[in-house]
Amino acid sequence: MRLANWRDGDAAAFTDIWHTQGRRWAERLSWDNSSTWATLEAQRRDGSLPGLMLVEGSRIAAWSFFLIHRGTLQIGAFEADTAASTGILLDAMLSVSDPELAPSGVMLFAFSDAPGLRETLSSRGFETDSYAYLTCDLPAGPRRPPDLDWDRDLALQIPVLLARAYDQPTLTRPFARHGAIEEWREYTGQLIGSGACGRFDPRLSAARVASDGTLEGAVITTVVGPGCVHVAQVAVAPERRGSGLATAMLRDVLAKASADGFASASLLVGEHNAGARRIYNHLGFQETASFMSAGRCATPAVEAQLDA
Repeated sequence: MRLANWRDGDAAAFTDIWHTQGRRWAERLSWDNSSTWATLEAQRRDGSLPGLMLVEGSRIAAWSFFLIHRGTLQIGAFEADTAASTGILLDAMLSVSDPELAPSGVMLFAFSDAPGLRETLSSRGFETDSYAYLTCDLPAGPRRPPDLDWDRDLALQIPVLLARAYDQPTLTRPFARHGAIEEWREYTGQLIGSGACGRFDPRLSAARVASDGTLEGAVITTVVGPGCVHVAQVAVAPERRGSGLATAMLRDVLAKASADGFASASLLVGEHNAGARRIYNHLGFQETASFMSAGRCATPAVEAQLDA
């Protein structure tokens, strides 16, 4: 088995890889992300996105790509066919990063399908967390769908709401990893303006405000494929937890999506978020896929340099 730069991979082999990925995302997640695979292929071929592959004969047995963002080495995909390939590829990914360029450590977010992925990550010092991908079928929409309160000006408050809604940062959180407000602003911009998580649709998003005008709850919804909406983010202020606000907003969003002709909805939830999982189960969501989120601090040598 030979380790190589994925830029040197056979174009036909990667055409098959992108076709397989597209089919998996469409069948298991109801996503149409064909433009994403076209972009990745262009970046692979011109070398603007680094990646590695394991080649066995003429077959690509494993592959992954990565980048450095905010001082973190971010591994954006990880595909392997055996536990041995998983270990070899992960070690290779870790070895190519200069710790001085990634002083905040390493982050991985990918499908959980690679054999032995969790065990391999744990043995390399990663903390791991699973994210369940849930989907539900939407019934025929009501004749008079609810009006969703989404105000463009209120969207400016979303980073603050997210910072309040989430607990202390953890190594495994795949967004706003350090919990800084500028990270929450960047994350909000990605959800609403970048198309990275589908096309944002304000008509299918909801917001709730307190009497003083403070945003206390929000649901950000995107369109990810023909007939499918994705609940990209649900956030409720700490003082409103347990009030039923999240459930009420979600019901309105799903009813409006159904009335607009969408047939299904999807979302992600962390394995330790039992409260949210109960709400989603009650609303009819079921798991169709899972993702692995993993994080590791900088190496001890780099940490010592940063502390000096």
